[in-house]
Amino acid sequence: MVWDGVPWAVGGGARNSSETARLLVYLASGGQEGIVESADLSVKALETPGTQVRVLSGACVIRNRALGGAGQSYAARNASEDVIDVAPTSSSGPRSDLVIARVENNTISGEPWPVPPSVEDGPYVYSRIISGVPITTKSVAELNLNYSAITLARIDIPSLTGTITQAMIKDLRSVMNVVTGPQPPAGGGGDGCDEQDPVVDCPGGDGDDGDNDDGDACGNTQTTYLNWPFTAAWDLAIPSWANFADLVIEIQNVQVRGGSLGGFLRLILGGIAQAERSWRVDWPGATTRQNLPLTYTNLPIPANIRGTTVHWNLQSRVLSGFGAGKLLSTRSTRIKATIKFKRRPEIEA
Repeated sequence: MVWDGVPWAVGGGARNSSETARLLVYLASGGQEGIVESADLSVKALETPGTQVRVLSGACVIRNRALGGAGQSYAARNASEDVIDVAPTSSSGPRSDLVIARVENNTISGEPWPVPPSVEDGPYVYSRIISGVPITTKSVAELNLNYSAITLARIDIPSLTGTITQAMIKDLRSVMNVVTGPQPPAGGGGDGCDEQDPVVDCPGGDGDDGDNDDGDACGNTQTTYLNWPFTAAWDLAIPSWANFADLVIEIQNVQVRGGSLGGFLRLILGGIAQAERSWRVDWPGATTRQNLPLTYTNLPIPANIRGTTVHWNLQSRVLSGFGAGKLLSTRSTRIKATIKFKRRPEIEA
């Protein structure tokens, strides 16, 4: 017989196989693996650093890499903090260790794992350390060990060291079912990747496009932040699953008059100022039009504003002593913002 004799799910006393159950996990996860929520299974030093590290609670999906295990995955849960030992280094030099979550299923032919303490209760999944990996290692898959495992972190330990600090731990988790997009997926499921990124298109100032000062001006004496362009403001819903965002913002067709100048732009998100980005425009001797870019990659979205509608706006200031020009946001100016929300691993405080 080639087929598994009992497809999911046949009643009347038919026995469903573990292979078919693992197939369901594989299908439900779309063949992906990793942590389920962005804070799951993060690796942290002890509160008082010592010779162990902690794997925090959480859940994950792990693909079955045993012989004949294609198209199968495990769903696993760490109900509480798991503490594991880390061996000290010697005088021979530094060492890198990989922290993984590994399924050790002894019921599959060819797997090397011993029978667990309890056949009924296991455990069949563990936090494990692979000691002495290359310092460039980012995934257990790079080691070609064919483990049914996912990577959680790498610990880069200096020589003659037994105390593990947080600075030695590099987070290497990946989120199963990575979510990107502008809105929560329909029905609370899916990955949102088919959605278009939200594009915000704001008009420029209300001044005319003639050679005068009738516009939304930012002059060379404006060395403190002001809301500029004043029309670069909008309210946008943040998906509840989004903990980071990528933004590409451009103030297009800004009028430059009277000289070169430079300064800084920044985004205000929910009343909180984000990191400033520098800009510079060169004046060729006559009124010209230029574009000012502003980008953020992996901008953190605070937990308290996820799933809410938040006000966004831009601010600008000029670098003192650099040129004597003026920027004007006029009717020909446009402000375009493209925003991609993302869900990525994050480490609990």
